[in-house]
Amino acid sequence: MAAGDLQNVDFACYYRPDSLIPVVMTPLYSGDKTTLYLKPQQAVKFSDIENIYYGSQQNGDLNLCGTNGNNSNIFNYQIINSTNPNTLATNVTGLKNVTYEL
Repeated sequence: MAAGDLQNVDFACYYRPDSLIPVVMTPLYSGDKTTLYLKPQQAVKFSDIENIYYGSQQNGDLNLCGTNGNNSNIFNYQIINSTNPNTLATNVTGLKNVTYEL
């Protein structure tokens, strides 16, 4: 199957099952083969990849990998009135805000 419609892909990543920090991948498009390659930027354990998120900012795709290479604050949250995040399940009012950088 040709991937000609993926030539503008400019971000790709996956999340390890134990983390909310995306593992960034480099999208490489080969026009002569109309193929999109996603190259990991670090060592990858294949079983850690459950889903791969990719898209094109130019096309307005939702970027779950961060913006401009900054992947440190995709899921920001702040808990108030609690020192233990595990109490959040019983103290839902302790959640002050949730910020998603998309």
